[in-house]
Amino acid sequence: MRKLILSATALLLATVTISCKDKKTEGIEKMTDTINKHIDDGLFKENVTTTLREVTFLSVDTLTENTLDTLRQVKNQEKIDNFLSETRQYQSLMKNELSQMRLQKSLGWTVLFNNTKNDFEEHQGKAKALLDSINAYENTNQKIKNRIKTNKNPKPVYEMKMLIKLTMNKGNESHNLLDTSFYHFNESFVMLRQ
Repeated sequence: MRKLILSATALLLATVTISCKDKKTEGIEKMTDTINKHIDDGLFKENVTTTLREVTFLSVDTLTENTLDTLRQVKNQEKIDNFLSETRQYQSLMKNELSQMRLQKSLGWTVLFNNTKNDFEEHQGKAKALLDSINAYENTNQKIKNRIKTNKNPKPVYEMKMLIKLTMNKGNESHNLLDTSFYHFNESFVMLRQ
């Protein structure tokens, strides 16, 4: 009787282990298929012909919605920092151009003055666009911060790490891409917005 109970328990454990493994494998396959379609659709929209060399599953981790939101905040902050750096470069150019314009105007160099003024206005427009982008990312980060603060029971999120190797052709140009990319999915294996 004891042998029968042990055998039944071992069979039950083996069945549970196999079914869990199958669910995990099935989930990874669903997510991989979704990623492949996402890549194909993105390249199609860009009118790029590709030769897919390799899409390899590397790992899957479980995060929470709040962790994913924190990662989004970090990426947004990196963009803000880059935009600020670019803005400072434009401000430096504009400062020099203002000095040049004063000198050119005092010397009566109208053509040079107008050219420098056009450059100044172009750089001013680019700096303003960058500041608008900075404000948009800061607003997004504030919304994310509020969402994290109010989300007391964050749901799990699956993060898939994939190796992507492909050749892209657009017109006469050809580029090779070898990249490790991360994709996020909810519990139903639906891809989340990046």
